[in-house]
Amino acid sequence: MNLTLGTLLTIGFTITFVLILGARIYGVIGEGDPSMLLFVSVPLVISIIVFLIQAANNSDQWFKGFGSILKLLFATPLIWSLILSYMMLNIGFTLGNIQKKIGKEVISNMGDQLNYTMGMNLISTIFFIFLLYTFSVTEPLTTAINVSGFCSFLLIITAVMNIYFYVELTTKPVMP
Repeated sequence: MNLTLGTLLTIGFTITFVLILGARIYGVIGEGDPSMLLFVSVPLVISIIVFLIQAANNSDQWFKGFGSILKLLFATPLIWSLILSYMMLNIGFTLGNIQKKIGKEVISNMGDQLNYTMGMNLISTIFFIFLLYTFSVTEPLTTAINVSGFCSFLLIITAVMNIYFYVELTTKPVMP
């Protein structure tokens, strides 16, 4: 894991961007708005693009046909990061639509469940950003599978929390 100054600065920029958006979601900066979660996918997509550029720069070391493309997709944080980004876009748009229909108060009154769900999304994003910048496609297969397993585990926990939050939000009666 050889991190250059440019890599460290880019990691710092993207993680700072996520933390600022997290402060906006929780209302530390301005009025709290959980639907801002959809914008957290922006630094994650930037990290995915940088990861693909780094993979292209090392293509002479890892490209050996169709098997290497499968390794790039499933034995790296790439596919899991794409799924997390899609999840955050989806839940952010859904929260925005719910806020328009029933108001921000209902979502804000979800209390700890809202805090835990949004926090898990932000923590997952920070982990995925860090892994995308530090993972090399030239890693041994055992390391790649371990990292991929960690990514899938973290994504499953985040997805379960998002689904539970959405079910609780949409099935509870709206109290005045």
